[in-house]
Amino acid sequence: MNATEKPILPEPRSVKKQISAINFTKKQVLRVARLLLIVTPIAFSAPAALGAPAVPFKGQGNGHDLAVVPQADGIHISAVVAGNATHLGHFNEKLDYVLAYDFVHFSGTATFTAANGDEIFATFYGSIPGFSSGIFPTPYSSTFTITGGTGRFQNASGGGVITGQDFGNGLFNAAWIGTLNR
Repeated sequence: MNATEKPILPEPRSVKKQISAINFTKKQVLRVARLLLIVTPIAFSAPAALGAPAVPFKGQGNGHDLAVVPQADGIHISAVVAGNATHLGHFNEKLDYVLAYDFVHFSGTATFTAANGDEIFATFYGSIPGFSSGIFPTPYSSTFTITGGTGRFQNASGGGVITGQDFGNGLFNAAWIGTLNR
């Protein structure tokens, strides 16, 4: 091409022509709007729902029963534990659980309280196979699930396993390892 020739370009379309070329029906616009209403909250809540990556959560403590009350569905036990754990430091824990009348299976709830008052809530279930024999110490194990909390643990989740020994006379210890998402 020499300097006197003009390049051949397509005729520019006016903005009005470009906009009128986009012909959406009212139904299509409503579909897109509904999709945005569904996707936008999910997109913005996903990072919060996913939270921070799971971090190790482990600890140990010593506990004792406060109350043991036989009821129709099992033996209701309230207990407290004091110990140390990752992300909590020194903690106090309140347990409320039921030991089934097979004297093996138990389940309940736990509230861990950190020194600053922040709490982690958990549920647990497990077994203590040697309890019915009355020979102590006897080992037990359980699985726990973190269900929430307060303060920096408000949206906490996670879980793991607990192992420990029941020494009889309402005394026990516990150690756990798991993960915490907050």
